[in-house]
Amino acid sequence: MRVLSAALTLYYLAASLFVWFNDAELRSYQSAWEWFLLPGIAVVLVVGIRILAARMEDRPGWLNLPDKARFLALPAERQRPVLQHTRSLVEWIALDVTIIMGLIQLGLYYQRGEDGFNAFLVAGLAYALLVSPIVMFAHISRIQSEITRQTREHAAEENPG
Repeated sequence: MRVLSAALTLYYLAASLFVWFNDAELRSYQSAWEWFLLPGIAVVLVVGIRILAARMEDRPGWLNLPDKARFLALPAERQRPVLQHTRSLVEWIALDVTIIMGLIQLGLYYQRGEDGFNAFLVAGLAYALLVSPIVMFAHISRIQSEITRQTREHAAEENPG
């Protein structure tokens, strides 16, 4: 459901960008700070994501994971492999945000001087709609299977036989 809502949001965002930036009158009012607004937002997002990645071992309760209750019930040494998979997902999300924001920024830059089709905006939208959900699903599946494996091994250690 989250993927669908994110996809719809990005679709309407991209559609509004095409309408907004094809209007020559609106393009003429852009100031220098507006060109740095999107990269600034991207930097804030990526720094926030990096802080989360750095602090996740100290505060695993912050994370929204599948089977969170089972995960938090595991001892710290059993949580560590799950957190490694989660960290790789969070680091990928930081890269993903950077790529999407970069493509949108390039699209806005090249859209300023031309009318019509913009390959960078289309590439950003296609990447966000096609690549991001697939990679996210693969990472979350690995996290889920790791939680299940760690829970099973922990239960076997506590109840041998």
